[in-house]
Order: sequence, then C-alpha cells, then structure tokens
Amino acid sequence: MGTRPLARRPRAGGRFLALLVPLLAAGAPAAAQSPPADPAYLDTLVLRARQERLADTRAWYALLHYGDPLLGRGVESRADDPDFFLADGGKRDPDAELEATLRAFAEPGERPLGDEDSQHAQCAFAGRYRWLRERLDFDPERLPERACPTYDEWLRAMNPGGVTLVFAEAFMNNPASMFGHTLLRVDTREKVPDQDLLAWALNFAGATGNEGGPLYAVKGLVGLYQGFYTIEPYFEKVKTYGDWENRDIWEYRLDLSESEIEQLLAHLWELQGVAFDYYYFDENCSYQLLALVEAVRPELRLTERFPLWVIPVDTVRVLLRETDLLGEVAYRPSAETELRAFGRELEAVERRLAHEMATGRRTPGDEGVAALDAERRAAVLSVAYDQLRYAYLAGDVERGESAPRARSLLVARAGTGQ
Repeated sequence: MGTRPLARRPRAGGRFLALLVPLLAAGAPAAAQSPPADPAYLDTLVLRARQERLADTRAWYALLHYGDPLLGRGVESRADDPDFFLADGGKRDPDAELEATLRAFAEPGERPLGDEDSQHAQCAFAGRYRWLRERLDFDPERLPERACPTYDEWLRAMNPGGVTLVFAEAFMNNPASMFGHTLLRVDTREKVPDQDLLAWALNFAGATGNEGGPLYAVKGLVGLYQGFYTIEPYFEKVKTYGDWENRDIWEYRLDLSESEIEQLLAHLWELQGVAFDYYYFDENCSYQLLALVEAVRPELRLTERFPLWVIPVDTVRVLLRETDLLGEVAYRPSAETELRAFGRELEAVERRLAHEMATGRRTPGDEGVAALDAERRAAVLSVAYDQLRYAYLAGDVERGESAPRARSLLVARAGTGQ
C-alpha cells in the first residue's frame, strides 16, 4: 500500500490513503439534494452561539487552532491556510469564523475546495459540524443534515477502534529526529494477528524536501517550512524506525471513547491539506499532536504547557503524569536491540560462530557449527541470520551477496527441528 495526498488539492507534504482512492472515487453514492435551511432558524442559532459565547470556549479555540492572546497581538490561529477559514479575517476573529461556519452549514449547495474536489461545508468541516451540532442541538427539519458520502466511506474504511500514541527514540542522523519523534496510530477494529501493523499512522511533519545542513537548520528555526498532517500504513513506520533507523518504539494506548475517536478523525478530515508553519522547537510534531488530542479533550489545555519549546518525550511525559489518557503500554524493540539481546544469550564461542557465518567466513555446515546440539545450533543460526539482515538494512552488504547466504542460514535453521 502506498500513500497519496491527504488534501483538498495536491499539496507538498500531505498524504492520503491510496487504498481508499478507488472506494472514494467510485463507491460513494451521489449526494441527494437537501431542502434549504430555515433563514429565521439560522439567525436564531447565530444569536444563541453569541449568547453562550461559544466562540470564546476552549473547544472552539482548539478546533480552529487559535492561540491565546500574546504580547498584545490578540488571538491568531496557527493554521496558515486560507482554505481553513470561512470568514474574512477568520484567522484572527473566532466570533466571525463561528458565524461564518454556521451560515456555511445552511448553504444549499457545495463549495469548491480546490482544483479536484468540492464538498458541502458540513462535510468539509466535519469536526466543527459535530461539535456545533452537539452544543446547539440542531433541528434537522430546519437545518437539514447533508449527506457526506466521501467522508463516510473514508471513516468506514479506516474502521477506527482505538488510538495509540507512538514514541520513537532519537535518531541522530536526522536533525528533525534527534530528540525522538511522536505520532498517533489509528487502530482498526479487526481482530487479526499483528492487527496493530495494519493500523494507520497519523503523523505531522515539515515538508523539507531534500534540504539539509545549515539551510535546513535556519529555515526550521524561523518557520520557513510548511508542516502537514499525513496518514500512511503503520507497518511502513515500523519498518523505517525499527529496521532502517534502529529506533526502539513505545506504544501507549489512549483512553478515548468511541465518540472522542470519531471527533478526532472528523477534525483530522477538516485538516486535510491544511498548512501550518513548521518550527523545529515549538510548533513541531509533538506540539501538533497535542493540539489534535486537545480538539477532543480541550479542558486539558495541553498546548499551553509548552510556551517556548516542546520535544517528543515531553508529549509522553505530560500525558502520562498530568492526564488520565494513557493506558496499556507496548514496547517494540528495534532490529539492533533484538540482535544485541539475542547475542547476549550466546556464549563467546557461539557469538564468534554467528558472526563468522553472517560475514561469510564460515558456512552453516562447518564442523564448529555442526558440533553444537540442535537447540544451541538453532540459536546461533538465528543470530547469524539476524546479524546478516541488520547488515543488509544498514547498507553494509549488497543483496546479491546477502540473499544466498541468508537462504543457507534459514535452511540450516529449519533443519535443526527447533
């Protein structure tokens, strides 16, 4: 499975679920024409929203990614994409944006959202719609609910059953990951072996291209890159982190209700292709994931806890110590960690035999290997294979050299009967 832009129109950095493209393009029925909304009822909703000061609530701030006033600058959203706002000046005016959102929900037709797509505002801004419908208890006879076949198909294909916070330890070869990395995993309801690997990884990252060195550092410090939320198969992240980059992974199940999970995904849907200025130390992957969680638990005020900087381990620390969100924990060791652990179980002579077989200086049929009993021989052959695989993933040995050697090790391992 590959990836594709998670975007209303093609954008650098945003990626969508390629698996779902045929479903969304061909499987979704055409939306039926809905009756118009009652203008008087719409005015009543706008008045109620003002009276209840919904635009000043922490939940509305979280959905629009508004930051609290700072140094006299007033309120401003951290989202930097005009398509994310429905009101003129909505980036800095929560009241105007809330009224414009309600009025857009009452529009009779769809609105264009880019070169390739158009949706009704109730569908395009699913997270806002869910929240305002709950707070204002929309009357479906006076404000008809629009059909959202594309969003509904996407949500069904995601089949969400849970959300997990994932922390990958530091990777010193990449400055963006030198303090580690965090992402969210959307777990499916399927009860199959290794079902977590079939889940979807929800990530936020800067679209830095192939830039590196001093230019990368300067642009990352002053926010000259754009960042996007992306989704891709989780097994690809495990392969990258655990095999290629040798990073241990910790997985923390989030204690979210089914309604909260749906709200999180609805908010993710309305963030598709929305650009944020990416800052290396503060508005980074960790900050934006906290902002996403804050959209379903606004009372936690997670982003306020890091006014100057936030690093990935802070995300875990604040959720672990100061909230009740983190549940069961799973540890996924990297290929290097597993290799070291298995190697420690061998005697010195056995480690030497494994190393010599992995490097091709000895074959599985050599006398020193054959002299071991079946159980020890199986252990030595397993470590030799793992060491060879590690060397291949690290680029230290070519495929043409490693493939026949790996096959001979696996055949010999199978022959031990262990």
